[in-house]
Order: sequence, then structure tokens, then C-alpha cells
Amino acid sequence: MEAGPAGRPIIIYLPGGGDFDDWLANLSGQAFHVVRARDIPNAADLARSCRPDLLLLGQGEHVDGLQMVCRERYPNSPLGWLPAVVLQRDGDVGSVAAGPSGPDEFLSCAHSPDIAAVRLRAVLRRERPMALTSRLVWGDLELRHDERRVFAKGYPVTLSFHEFNMLALLMEIPGQVWSRQELQRMVGGIKAGSELKAFNRALQTVRRRVTPPLGRDPIQSVWGRGYRLV
Repeated sequence: MEAGPAGRPIIIYLPGGGDFDDWLANLSGQAFHVVRARDIPNAADLARSCRPDLLLLGQGEHVDGLQMVCRERYPNSPLGWLPAVVLQRDGDVGSVAAGPSGPDEFLSCAHSPDIAAVRLRAVLRRERPMALTSRLVWGDLELRHDERRVFAKGYPVTLSFHEFNMLALLMEIPGQVWSRQELQRMVGGIKAGSELKAFNRALQTVRRRVTPPLGRDPIQSVWGRGYRLV
């Protein structure tokens, strides 16, 4: 799979309602390469040439069922098979139904570029993990996206797909408190979701496997708010 400049994942942006250009310019500095499309046919052409990793949509009439339309009308383009994220104004998040051919996630432009980047990488980790090649380091913890491996004080730690993604989210912005609902959503997605028991089991497993080599539990429970890496 080809990557964007300096290994950055490529995002095709298809405008809809609202002007998000300034917000997107800031997002482009967060380890993504954003390519703007004029319309769906142009986006399909771009998808053939630049091999993107994600489709970002400004909310509009073309959002619902877009992926199904692309699969039927542009069969030689990867556009219809890309993970799709709908960009919306604050307060509108989730107003588009998520069906079999609907978006994989919703993103509010009220999010700062760094938080938005974390959420977009969460989608890529779920839907297109090979698009990420970065390395995350926090203290004695190291996470390698390209190998999907974790090391604690140099010792390899075995984690499942969802456990790896959960730890990666916490390592993206150490100290950032994520609610249980946010972590469930970003790890499990809006289609499959994540049951509370499965979430608790994954969190306990991550803690159990990284604590012995580190000599401490790096995941702190913040009463009434959620979890963070410390």
C-alpha cells in the first residue's frame, strides 16, 4: 500500500454543506495528507491515482448510501471500500444514519485538530490498520503500528486487536481523560459497537499484561470521568 508524503495517510475530502477549509488546513498538519475532490466522479478518479486510506465527507445529500453508490457506479475505484467519516458542525454529530453502506464515524469540526486526528487514526486502526506506520512512546511503553506490537520496558506484550487499539488511543495523548463511552466508540466503532463486559475485559487485560514488566499500572481510573495514561 502506498502512503502519503512522509508516510502520512491520505484522506480524500468530498465537500458537502458548510465551509471546513480552515479546519482542514490545520488537520493537514496532524500527520495526514488531505486531497480535496470536486465531486464524486473526481473523488473516484483521485482514488485510482493516489490510493487513499480514508474518505472524509462534509455532510450533504451525497452522504447516505455513498459507499454503495460508489461500488455500483465506480467498480474500478477503491472509493466505495474506504472507511468513511462524516464531518459535521457541532451539535449535528450522528444525525446521518449509520447503515450497512453508511459512514464509519462522525466527526465534529468543534474538535481541535489534535483530537480530530486521534479520532481519525482510531478509524484507521479499526478499518485500515496498515495505513498507520507511526510509533508511540510513553515512558517505558512503546507501541509500533506497522508491526502491531507493544513493548513494556523492552519486553513484548501480547494484545488482541481491540486491546492494542485501546492502548494506542490512551497513548496518543497521555494524560487525556477519555470517558468509557468515548473509548468504546473509538475502539468498537458506531456499527459494531462494544458491549460493556467486553470493554471491561479488554481494559483489564491491557492492565494485567503491561503492569508486571512496568512495575506499575499505567492506566488511571478518573472517578466519574473515565481513564487516562499516567
